[in-house]
Amino acid sequence: MSTHLPGKTCILLCGAEGTISGLWPGLAASSFHQGLNLRVIRFDLDTFEHGLMWGGMTVYPLAENISLYNAFYMFNMNHDRDPKAALILSTACVKGLGCFFSAEYTYKDPIAKPQIFENFTSLTNSSDTTRITTLSNLTTEIKNSQPNGFRLVAVRRITSL
Repeated sequence: MSTHLPGKTCILLCGAEGTISGLWPGLAASSFHQGLNLRVIRFDLDTFEHGLMWGGMTVYPLAENISLYNAFYMFNMNHDRDPKAALILSTACVKGLGCFFSAEYTYKDPIAKPQIFENFTSLTNSSDTTRITTLSNLTTEIKNSQPNGFRLVAVRRITSL
């Protein structure tokens, strides 16, 4: 089920300085316009219906570092062959858990383990949540995995404009 209104345009209006409530921080305070006195007046986007897709998070031990770097290289060398794929590869050190790699996968279509990710999905992992699901479920998963105060991911259901 889509959480968007297909074909509609979402508009985010901003109030006076200091009263911009709920504005995505990347628009309100990004370094893109550092030194300029700019205010975001509105943020327009076109939405589209999006059904099921494949994605999730996989955690890899540090011992897989060379294999992950090679997989990342191959993914980037072949990205133009499959524009439906997206990947965020991160390293993290968490007190009590140690250090590890985290890969967040998304694939536009509901195809489990698409070939473009084969160099990743064939590696030994510590945990794997990849599945066929919705974009809003994947966004919520990423949001719940982030330490408070370090990243902002907002998930809102649009019911009317």
